[in-house]
Amino acid sequence: MTPSGGPAPPADGRDPGLPTAVYARMTAVLRVGLGVAIVLMGAALAVIVGRAPGEASGALAGANPVSRLLGLAAFGRGLASGDAEAYLELGVLALVATPILRVATGTYYYLRLGERRLGALTAVVLGLLLFGVLVLGPLVR
Repeated sequence: MTPSGGPAPPADGRDPGLPTAVYARMTAVLRVGLGVAIVLMGAALAVIVGRAPGEASGALAGANPVSRLLGLAAFGRGLASGDAEAYLELGVLALVATPILRVATGTYYYLRLGERRLGALTAVVLGLLLFGVLVLGPLVR
């Protein structure tokens, strides 16, 4: 029991309103997304640094390697040609998409399980995340 008299949360930290299998799937979304982002960004950074091994780290860190890939067409061409900077950007996109996908799966499962309040709350959070990425993000370029 908690001090408020309610049931104590499970020791694994999961939401007590979610079945264990649902919680495991939602956790897997975060783990897979993070793993994909780390692999993509790590490999791309290794290639970028490998191309200029004598370059000072300050010069590499001060440059924006993906600024020329901000357009969708340029990004697609970069991926098709195996451009390391394009794969670095893809890793960043995977990193940004991971929590959005996690909130989307939470919304789906809460609504599917009949948890309307939590489903509505996570839908609002999802809407705010998408608004920030799709509307506000391009404005601050």
